[in-house]
Amino acid sequence: MVKFPLAAVLCFNLICIIAKQSYSQEFVQINGSCSALQDGTEILLSPVDPHYMPVKGVMSTILRNHRFNFRANAGAGEGYHIYANKRFTPIYVEPGILNVVIADSLFLKVTTSGNSTQTEYENYLFKKGNNAETGAYNTARLNYFRYLNSEKQNPDTRRLLKSKVDSLTSLKKISDNNLTLTYIREQPASYLNTMLLYQQIDDLPEDTVRKIVKMFPAKNLKNSWGRELQYYMDSLFVGGSAPEFTQADTAGRDVNLSDFKGKYVLIDFWASWCLPCRADNPNEVKAYKKFKDKNFTIIGVSLDSDKTRWLKAIKEDGLHWTQVSDLRETYSNQVAKTYHIMAVPANFLLDPQGRIIAKNLHGDELAKMLDGIFK
Repeated sequence: MVKFPLAAVLCFNLICIIAKQSYSQEFVQINGSCSALQDGTEILLSPVDPHYMPVKGVMSTILRNHRFNFRANAGAGEGYHIYANKRFTPIYVEPGILNVVIADSLFLKVTTSGNSTQTEYENYLFKKGNNAETGAYNTARLNYFRYLNSEKQNPDTRRLLKSKVDSLTSLKKISDNNLTLTYIREQPASYLNTMLLYQQIDDLPEDTVRKIVKMFPAKNLKNSWGRELQYYMDSLFVGGSAPEFTQADTAGRDVNLSDFKGKYVLIDFWASWCLPCRADNPNEVKAYKKFKDKNFTIIGVSLDSDKTRWLKAIKEDGLHWTQVSDLRETYSNQVAKTYHIMAVPANFLLDPQGRIIAKNLHGDELAKMLDGIFK
């Protein structure tokens, strides 16, 4: 019989306890109930991708006695969607426990308890959805779309309603930014902060983003949103080296960004169905004609999925520069994902070394920038 010294046994037990505690500190136990759904209904827990793209690691279970359970990673705070029958409720959790009660089949009546980060998330969403700017924006948007669906329309009325939506969109964006910045400054250690900041990153000065990130605990930058924030600052801020990409042109030939090194390059993200893109194309055509012989060119990256419409728009708008697309569904375009494109139009101006020197130049901003470069 092999005998183990008492000290060795105690040491082994201590290691097991520490390992168990460490393991549990990285996960959240989700205990849910839904009385409105039948037993046997499939319940899914899906990680939230910062780009809102399909993700790996979706977990599945079956509703039993109207209850379900999941154990998921939450080491630095993570976001998930709980799905059933194409309905879902969002959660954002820290390690520990989350209790979820879903009172209807549409997932409109959901209450949670036991997880302070989820409580913070709900409070933030409530404030964001119930301020004056959001209310005015929602009302104006509803009135505009109701008018678009009416039988009799007056062009002047339509323009007036659209103008009101546009102005309130700007006010809402300012309000959302202020709410986010206030929340982060009041609670700099919150697990939510990486997600909140990432969602506003295109609306804030880059210096502001860098200063805010320095307030975060290092651990928080290790969650999904924190990693995206770090990548964005390193690669997509002004001064960063534009990520390399390869994509097929209109003839199916591969085009590499590095093929254009030595030139000033505008990487322009657009689509045939994007009205603001089409409206801005004449400005790009004008700039291209003026500067194409001065070491400047454009690479158009289309988010089209229909090649016929893509080619038709290129011809109609007179876009006589390199055009590429993988013809995937909208924002699934691989280059768009690499450059974190969440809306179009969007663009990046690169110097001959491939460094980003400006972003989102619209109207006459591109021509003015190039005038300054080539004067």
